[in-house]
Amino acid sequence: MLVDSERICVKVDALITAELGCSFTEAEIVELFVGSSGEVHTAAVEERIGWRLETPAARLEGPGRAVFDDMREVPALLGMAGG
Repeated sequence: MLVDSERICVKVDALITAELGCSFTEAEIVELFVGSSGEVHTAAVEERIGWRLETPAARLEGPGRAVFDDMREVPALLGMAGG
């Protein structure tokens, strides 16, 4: 089964920014962040909240690390694998 993870990411971004006190609508997230770098995303959030976020490395050392620890490799689709 394939899942459109971009839709999930937009919803997660909306929840996280709301928790930070700088809500972005899902439409804003799509317009401002989809296809942009993490730096662009961070700068927009920091501008809206008025303070600097911790570094990405620091986030990965704390509770945010669990997201990456739970990731699993997805088998390549027939005909889609390189090599």
